[in-house]
Amino acid sequence: MKILLLNPPWNVGGKKGVRAGSRWPHLKTDQERDYLPFPFFLAYTSSLLKQNKFDVHLIDAIAEDLTDEEFFERIKKFSPTVILIETSTPSLELDLGYAKKIKKFLDSKIVFVGCDNNITNPQFLLDNSFIDFVIYGEYEFPFLNLVKGLKKGLDLNKVPGLIYRDS
Repeated sequence: MKILLLNPPWNVGGKKGVRAGSRWPHLKTDQERDYLPFPFFLAYTSSLLKQNKFDVHLIDAIAEDLTDEEFFERIKKFSPTVILIETSTPSLELDLGYAKKIKKFLDSKIVFVGCDNNITNPQFLLDNSFIDFVIYGEYEFPFLNLVKGLKKGLDLNKVPGLIYRDS
């Protein structure tokens, strides 16, 4: 099982956004041009997965200043089984667009996490069929439990903080 953790690009009108690791996700002003928070939760999750012997890769497209083309090419090259996307309220629509495009060229399970109340509403999954799971709250251990459950075919009802579709 190959797992990809993503902090997608966020560029709007010539401004770059900050999301993962930021207490206040936003588009940066000119005075903040060098401000780049460390994506703590993505890093914790990556480390936890590696400790549990998962093949994991993290793409911080904001820190790496990736174009959309470079971003999608890196995803295709890794060809993950499960993709975790960290989102935020101000970047949600853009992140949904990335997830929808990814689902068109990969049959990966897509998991949304992050500080946005919209994603915790079960209607969110009904409205966005290309997203398979949402984890609310701190997501490191619930995500580990999710991928373990997917790998071993375990009951996902036992994963705290998980919202998903079933039959």
